[in-house]
Amino acid sequence: MLYVGDRVDLDPLRDGGTGSHSEQEEQPSSLPYRYESGTLNTCGIAGLGAGLKYILQEGMERIRAHEQSLLEQLSAGLSRIDGVTLYVPDDLVKRVSVVSFNLERQEPGEAGIILDQAFDIKVRTGLHCAPAAHKILGIERIARQGNV
Repeated sequence: MLYVGDRVDLDPLRDGGTGSHSEQEEQPSSLPYRYESGTLNTCGIAGLGAGLKYILQEGMERIRAHEQSLLEQLSAGLSRIDGVTLYVPDDLVKRVSVVSFNLERQEPGEAGIILDQAFDIKVRTGLHCAPAAHKILGIERIARQGNV
């Protein structure tokens, strides 16, 4: 959400395609229509609303507990596989619902494709726009190949 006060005059990022003044070729000057070019992302708005409703219905604590349970199961299972290196904090409270790992005998990009196509498990391989994190872990060379 963006709030624009009366004393602020921002230039629109885009012009045209308003739904409120379709007969005009120019962007309307009145607010909020001046900043509403194109069609609203109604699917995104509906999805955001549904997501917020779910969070309010379930509660953050319950959602976090479920994430922690899944995280514990995944981490425990991966740690039992020879050749898997996990990059996660030991303290479960410090963990987020992302698990970074490498497979010793598998090219990272190929592992990602296999997990996706054979098991419908979605992963992200690569540097993740966080080269400093990979450097701290000492895995920047592996990450350049597409770590899982």
